[in-house]
Amino acid sequence: MDERDLLGRDDDGQKRELGRKFRLVADEYEGDDFLNTKQIQKLLGVSERTIWKYFARSYLRPLSQGRRIGASKKDVDLLIQAEAADLPVPLNGITLVRILAEQRQLRQEVDFLLAAFDLRNRPLKLNDTEALAFYRMAEQYGESGWPPHIELELAGYFQRLRYEDLEQLARLTDDKHPWKVLYRFILSLEMKSYDQRLKPRFGAGRANLERQAVIWVTLRDGSTPNIVEYMITDEALPMKKLLRELSRQQKTNESPY
Repeated sequence: MDERDLLGRDDDGQKRELGRKFRLVADEYEGDDFLNTKQIQKLLGVSERTIWKYFARSYLRPLSQGRRIGASKKDVDLLIQAEAADLPVPLNGITLVRILAEQRQLRQEVDFLLAAFDLRNRPLKLNDTEALAFYRMAEQYGESGWPPHIELELAGYFQRLRYEDLEQLARLTDDKHPWKVLYRFILSLEMKSYDQRLKPRFGAGRANLERQAVIWVTLRDGSTPNIVEYMITDEALPMKKLLRELSRQQKTNESPY
């Protein structure tokens, strides 16, 4: 039930419409402590419109006796106690579940931000076995796709990558430009990430890798390249298409989604 639909009308039929809609969801109640909307208004000192808001927001559980809509005296007393204690919402079964769900979501978002801040500032420090595994994984997943559960860790890897990590990969793989394999992979991650919250972090990881690649190519080729153009002129057609598409989206601020 959409609260805006219920409470956004001020015409003469509003009360009938509200009563009809809440009657559909109200539990039949036979208790002696049933209070109708007029009695609730008197106890709380609020308008009838506010009572309907309380029903819509689950501050009060709508009950019915015959054609009358109301609430139990117990629920009204809980609402009064919540107001006296200056609580933002009354604590009942429904609002408690909602608060716990919001708390869980907030905790996940805080953990996500803390992880992003921490990972961005710590060097990788991979041993040779781990570094080679990272390179091979980039080769494989850049071609065939990757499992969603590894995206958060990968975002941290690319943000923390340093020049010495490229030197380590070059030594282990005999690849003169090991950043190219990683660049293909981070482009795919940025454009096709499962978790859209990670898209800015993959973009930051790509930008970091581009900075390291510029240093790498400058020291080895004696020039300062535009990495995207460098890859386009140096790579095969499928890679050219991927890079050109990303370059076009960046210029036009167009989302790939």
